[in-house]
Amino acid sequence: MKEKQKLGEILVNRKLITSEQLKEALEIQSEIEDSYVQALFIDRDIINVKNIKKAQEESKKQNKKLQEVILEMKLASPRDVEEVFSLVRRSPFIFLSEHSKEIEKEIVRLVPEKLARHFCVIAISHEGSYINLVMSDPANIVAIDNIRSNTGYEIIPLLSTRKEINDAIEKYYGESDMANSIPDLKDISFSAEAEEAKEQENIDLAQLKVQVKDPPVVRYVNSILLKAIEERASDIHLEAAETEVFVRNRVDGVLRNLPPPPKKTYPAIVSRIKIISNLDIAERRLPQDGRTKAKIGSKEVDIRVSIIPTIYGEKVVMRLLDKTTMLMGLEELGFDKSELEKFKDAVSSPYGMVLLTGPTGSGKSTTLYGALNYINSPEKNIITVEDPVEYELRGINQIQVRAHIGLTFASCLRTILRQDPDVIMVGEIRDKETAEISIQSALTGHMVFSTLHTNDAVSVITRLAYMGIEPFLISSALRLSIAQRLVRRICPKCKVPEKISEEVLKRIAEDVNVKGKDVTFYKGEGCPDCNNKGYRGRVGLYELFQITPEVRKAINDGKSEEEIKIIAKEQQKMVTLREAGIKKALAGITSLEEVLTSTLTYE
Repeated sequence: MKEKQKLGEILVNRKLITSEQLKEALEIQSEIEDSYVQALFIDRDIINVKNIKKAQEESKKQNKKLQEVILEMKLASPRDVEEVFSLVRRSPFIFLSEHSKEIEKEIVRLVPEKLARHFCVIAISHEGSYINLVMSDPANIVAIDNIRSNTGYEIIPLLSTRKEINDAIEKYYGESDMANSIPDLKDISFSAEAEEAKEQENIDLAQLKVQVKDPPVVRYVNSILLKAIEERASDIHLEAAETEVFVRNRVDGVLRNLPPPPKKTYPAIVSRIKIISNLDIAERRLPQDGRTKAKIGSKEVDIRVSIIPTIYGEKVVMRLLDKTTMLMGLEELGFDKSELEKFKDAVSSPYGMVLLTGPTGSGKSTTLYGALNYINSPEKNIITVEDPVEYELRGINQIQVRAHIGLTFASCLRTILRQDPDVIMVGEIRDKETAEISIQSALTGHMVFSTLHTNDAVSVITRLAYMGIEPFLISSALRLSIAQRLVRRICPKCKVPEKISEEVLKRIAEDVNVKGKDVTFYKGEGCPDCNNKGYRGRVGLYELFQITPEVRKAINDGKSEEEIKIIAKEQQKMVTLREAGIKKALAGITSLEEVLTSTLTYE
């Protein structure tokens, strides 16, 4: 109606009609349109005759449009109202959110972003010389003329709501404005001296410093960090290929693809990440490690940044460390009651060694921090040696390893022993020297926590022996070793029973002392709360191996790993990782598929 009013004003200004004639024409037009709208609502059984008359009366009384009154009186849904008015305007109505997979970015960008935002329009497809243009007002002749002259295409107007169109504009142009805003980098040049040179981009550093401050680059880096934090991601991966870029988030242990930026913007994005991590933007041939902090509202997240050179550009991994999830109580980690009592008893000992094992990303650091928080008190002198220090703990002395200046785990440990410690936490035992000093510390009145990389708890004995530690020293110092894995929790909002095949039930028959027909397992169907993944969050699986007198004798006698494992299962009723996982699956905490996948390397 707005554009028709403008047309009427032009006719009045040119004295082709009078103001009274214009007013009368608009009233007649409005009455005809309202009558048509009322008939459509009645014919389509959306609103009955009585209610449509009430809406018409209220429309005149309040001097409001009929559709506004219908919505206010809740006589029809917004969708019904839009569909009816699309018929009145003779423009097909579509919900863009239901067609997002069919829309191509190249088609959207046929219409310049400024015009799309100004007129609230978006192109969704084209056929020959025609563009299908979704508009909030298909009668807007000015918008149609402007877009026709700018694109060279004829326009087929379609109707949708302003919200749907604005959401689509943000989605499609939000990804493209960086490509339009950042100037091209110089061409790649190759070194004549060596074949290493695909990454040797001859980038003008002065130009790059300007680019990294460009709002689209800053906005993009901020947006991927914000999205990762909102999704509870543990890592963000940015990788360069020959002609494209890949961006992925690791959520609950699984990598998920995100919309990537254009390849030509990638150096500026990497440089922006280097700047906020206090790294050298000029160095692109060597690995670099840095860290920064992001504060969003009251939440503060530590970000560890690792950058390595690859043949098509630098690969960036940002690890997000959220203190609220890192510093959990022992009860929240996933131990069952008996396991928790054994763990608390071991970490509260005045001396000895507790070792955690498992692959990278299995939650060892979280468990160690939970143990330190549990025993932390003013009466104890606790010192840690870490690489890196992931979180600062109040009341605990933490040392960051710096191998390049000689500050290694072993050199730190030798110095720590002169600091009268009660508890020592060593981030990782990597070599014989660190292992020897840790063992000696545990045997001379200190409590030592550390980690090793082994597949299960009993393999700790073999690993330490391989490093050159005598079996009698291992059996005397070690109190408890724990193997752990992280599995995804089933989303509680969409949890349903799952039918398991007879073949799979036979596979787990040895691990659970129940008949197949008596068990019920669960899965997540997928819902908005879990982003349709069926899982939300993770929980630990634990295998506890205690050094009892029987086990100590077996170690000293040089028994094999398999023999020691049999003794542990008979004497301690040791629960393996597979068994611990199946128990959690039976309890509906995780799925059987997740357990079998996560404990595949340990049968």
